[in-house]
Amino acid sequence: MRPPARTARRAHRRAAAIPTRPACRRWTWTPARYASRPPGSTPWATAGAGATAGPARRPATPPLPLPTWRRPGRRAFEEALLAVARWLHAETGLGSLCLAGDAALDGLANARLLRETPFRNVFVPPAPDRAGMALGCALYGLTALAGQRDTWRWTRDDLGPAQAPQHVAAALAGHADLRIERLPDAASLCARMLALLCSGRVLGLFQGSSEFGPRGLGQRSILADARGAGMHGWIRAGTGQPAGSAPPACMVLEERAAAWFDLPGASPFRQYAAPLRPAQAARVPAIADAGGLACAQTVGPEGDPLLRSLLQGVEARTGVPVLLAADLAGRDEPLAETPAEAVALFQRTPLHALAMPPFLVTKRVEPALPP
Repeated sequence: MRPPARTARRAHRRAAAIPTRPACRRWTWTPARYASRPPGSTPWATAGAGATAGPARRPATPPLPLPTWRRPGRRAFEEALLAVARWLHAETGLGSLCLAGDAALDGLANARLLRETPFRNVFVPPAPDRAGMALGCALYGLTALAGQRDTWRWTRDDLGPAQAPQHVAAALAGHADLRIERLPDAASLCARMLALLCSGRVLGLFQGSSEFGPRGLGQRSILADARGAGMHGWIRAGTGQPAGSAPPACMVLEERAAAWFDLPGASPFRQYAAPLRPAQAARVPAIADAGGLACAQTVGPEGDPLLRSLLQGVEARTGVPVLLAADLAGRDEPLAETPAEAVALFQRTPLHALAMPPFLVTKRVEPALPP
């Protein structure tokens, strides 16, 4: 129960604020000492009805530019996160940390957790938000309630529904503006994709089961040559994504990652924003020109076979085992879940090709190449 004196003070402060409506027709609260009302007028009288409002409101102040308040906010969040992590390590003495929640999608903060706290291992699932919590609840029920032994490990994120080839073929039917080619095998499809990528074209990739998390990690992705300067901005503009402070995403062979990025280890879910090695900056201007940071996804021997083949092929042709990546999604949209959604996105964006194994789709009128 609040002390009587405190309650009286709060009541006095509430009574000292009289709501008025100035001429701008917006409701405001003006202190009583700055407002006078004719006898019998209502507290909601407008300035045009005889009430004398308080001091004129200041003109609306234009909002601060986005980077002006975003950067201090980001720094404050990161410092608070680091403080909590250090406290947690001091309390537990453990060397591993599992991070969940929407904030765990921040690759810049995750990278600082590894570099600036005593934790040697930080696990961030590919879906740390509410979707991942649903999966965690299911596993908790399996182990804690049903008494089953949990042997499942989150090593891949293609947990969504798969799309049968006949469903893909049905989505591609009836589009006169598209040229559709069915390749005999995965090697032929990979060779065609490599030729397009190395010629400066940008590809969409729709294959297998969809990702469970919000990021396209090779099942619903956009791929491009990282050697193209300005390629990151071209993809953002083409898909309608707003320019933001997030570093570009890329894929890299796991065994080559340490030579290209300052990564603490494998990053199969694109959890960390890693600095590009200075010696490699001139070879991948798409990343170097965007600040030299990238949310790198490592693709190891157990990773997706098509992604491995593409990265190995790009390295053999160009000496660069890196591909620029983005989500196969439009502005304010989730990842393309169905073949029809992928085809619709392809048609309304300047992507040059769409790989939907075993199909390779191109446009009869090809968009201009990135500069």
